[in-house]
Amino acid sequence: MGGRNCKMESAAKRLKGAGQGILLFLILLCLSSCGKENTVDISKLHSPVCNVTEEQAGIEMKTERIRYKTGADKIGYRIFNNTERRIEYGMETHIQICVDGTWYQIDWGRAFPLIAYIIEPHRDSGLLLFGIDYTVFHWPPGEYRLVRTVEQDYCCAYFELA
Repeated sequence: MGGRNCKMESAAKRLKGAGQGILLFLILLCLSSCGKENTVDISKLHSPVCNVTEEQAGIEMKTERIRYKTGADKIGYRIFNNTERRIEYGMETHIQICVDGTWYQIDWGRAFPLIAYIIEPHRDSGLLLFGIDYTVFHWPPGEYRLVRTVEQDYCCAYFELA
C-alpha cells in the first residue's frame, strides 16, 4: 500500500510540473504577440478583381452594426431585396480589407457549396452571420467589407473593426 501512494505522489508531481510548463508556454506566447504592430502584410493579400457596389438596382447588403470590437467572432448582416422580382444569392462570401485606399481580398481557403437562396420581393434574407477566424489571419483594426454574389453581380456591406 505504501508503494502505491508513493507512485501516485510521483505522478502528481510530474503532472504539476507539466502544468507549470504549459503555463510558462502560454505566458511566452501572449508576450510574443503583445509587441506585434497592427499592420497587414499586403504581399499575402489579393487585390479584388470584381467591381462591387453598395447597392445594385434595388438590392443592398448591410451589416447589423457599423463598428465591431476587434476580437468580434461574428459579423451580422442582411441582404435586402427592394425590387419587384425574386432574387437569388449563394453562400459564397468574401471579406476584404482597405489598406491605404485599396481593397484587398483576404484569402483563407474557405470552400462554399453551390446552394442558391431566394429572397422574395420587398423582403430581406434574415440575419446572416459571417464567422471571423483568428487562426488564419491577424485582423487589425480598420475598414472591412463583406462581398457576396447576388444575381450574378457583387454586393458589399462595409464595417469597421475598432
